Amino acid sequence: FPTDAQILPGKRILVSEHNTSRITERDIDGNTSHWSVVLSQPLQCGKLPTGNVWGIGRQGIKEWNRDKKEVFTYNRNFGDICAGARTKTGEYVILTNGGQVIRISREGKEVKNFQASNEGVN
Repeated sequence: FPTDAQILPGKRILVSEHNTSRITERDIDGNTSHWSVVLSQPLQCGKLPTGNVWGIGRQGIKEWNRDKKEVFTYNRNFGDICAGARTKTGEYVILTNGGQVIRISREGKEVKNFQASNEGVN
């Protein structure tokens, strides 16, 4: 159940695989996995120019370096994240299924939040 993908140089693709709880870097044909990390129910993913990979899952955000060492972690153990993105400044923004938008600093602190919808998000 892939939920996001990013085309990478060298005929590779980064894929968030929701039901297998992992993010993988594969050949564009999908047959060979070159890199993989575990993230519970990933929704979005991306690779930075530094080589770091980030992923947003239902319960939080993680970023790994090339050696698969976690360099950023934000835990939200409600399982309510339904979308998110990394900004150009290195912050993250997430959307919960309750309609809340939350901006998270590079230090993992919630710096701003607001209610986008009173009806929730599906």
